[in-house]
Amino acid sequence: TQITIPEGVTSIGDWAFANCPSLTSVVVDEHNTNYISVDGILFNKDKTTIIQYPIGKADTEYVVPAEVITIDAGAFSGCMNLTSVIFSDSVTGIGTSAFSNCGNLLKLELPESVTDIGDSAFTGCHCLESVKIPGGVTKIGVSTFEFCDSLVSVEIPEGVTSIGESTFSYCVSLTSITIPESVTSIDYRAFYWCEGITSIELPEEIESIGIKNFFFFINTPQMNFFPCLKYSSIKRLNKRDFVNYERIQIY
Repeated sequence: TQITIPEGVTSIGDWAFANCPSLTSVVVDEHNTNYISVDGILFNKDKTTIIQYPIGKADTEYVVPAEVITIDAGAFSGCMNLTSVIFSDSVTGIGTSAFSNCGNLLKLELPESVTDIGDSAFTGCHCLESVKIPGGVTKIGVSTFEFCDSLVSVEIPEGVTSIGESTFSYCVSLTSITIPESVTSIDYRAFYWCEGITSIELPEEIESIGIKNFFFFINTPQMNFFPCLKYSSIKRLNKRDFVNYERIQIY
């Protein structure tokens, strides 16, 4: 349940403690010059980066300390006990898969200080219901919210230019989404199998829509965004985007 980092350790690789469900505490030798532990949580020495939150830690809420600037790759991945994470306004970056498979995470309020969200950062957060992307984020990466099957509300700010591959795939509870005018590309399968969606608004200046983006919107009686297909800005559109749209009219 506990692991101790000795004095001489100078480097710990990504995912070093992955799939350790019984780990409840990481302890660091007080003479180690690179790492420190606070309440069993592993940080770099100056506490600006959270490296590992123990998967088996029993707490349901965590408040990110004010010194923290980045959440490392996989830092909270698989922490099933967490239902709420409260971020400080100092956080600017959330690493790849940082909160992936936090299956009971209900509350997520990202501060406006965040400018970078890594690939798969929140994939598999099955209980997450709403997300507001901070205004400084310019791209949403690969699989960022994939398999967030309770997600019903997403706010994407003006300034985001691209939505990555499989970003919202299998978000089956999502019913509507508005894509801001700043977005010029939506990658492969970004909205794949979002079967609950009844409306999407796309920007007039969008240039690229990847394969299977609008696949299996089986509950959609009318998609008012399809007039945008006549816009000259679209440079790439794939036939397979529109599989299973028997009732859709394209103008």
